[in-house]
Amino acid sequence: MAYYSIRKRSRKNKSVYCVSIIQKERNKVTFSKSMTFSTKINATQWAKSAIDQLGKSNLDGINGLREATLGEMIEKYINHKSASNRPHGRTALYCMDTILKFQISKVIASKLRSRDIVEFCL
Repeated sequence: MAYYSIRKRSRKNKSVYCVSIIQKERNKVTFSKSMTFSTKINATQWAKSAIDQLGKSNLDGINGLREATLGEMIEKYINHKSASNRPHGRTALYCMDTILKFQISKVIASKLRSRDIVEFCL
């Protein structure tokens, strides 16, 4: 569930409003963002629209995050780099293609642990 809070702060000669959005799942913070506005109305409007967007897209609309495996990330990097003016060399492409053949490429990148890397290297 997401909620917001607004705090009034004083700056040199004017007041500003800091709004914080927090989303928690199972007592853990899964999303947090803060913005500062000059009026309380703008702060409230932004917070309500951000919470609506957060509920609709489940984090995709606000910060563009999604789960991806290490293999998907490597493939995306290869495609991005090959379209640039300095593509990878033959050895680098071969190494990345070899990593894609191993089990480590199926691990979700955010869940990758140092133990997984050590097992891959051994």
